[in-house]
Amino acid sequence: MHPTHEPDVWQLANMLIDHFGDEAPAHAAMKTKEAFASGDGEDALVWAKIYEAVIEMLRGVPAEGELRH
Repeated sequence: MHPTHEPDVWQLANMLIDHFGDEAPAHAAMKTKEAFASGDGEDALVWAKIYEAVIEMLRGVPAEGELRH
């Protein structure tokens, strides 16, 4: 997996949330750790970005004036 475009990261994050619900952050974190453990730094970076997007999406309603994807 090597999505390089920001929309791809957000789309994958949304798919994880649809599939795993509240467990999506744990799944993305696990995939990040697995990629690091296997020595695939590029995949680990992608999974870390997906993890951050999942957290952002699950965070809820943005604060007044806060920009969101």
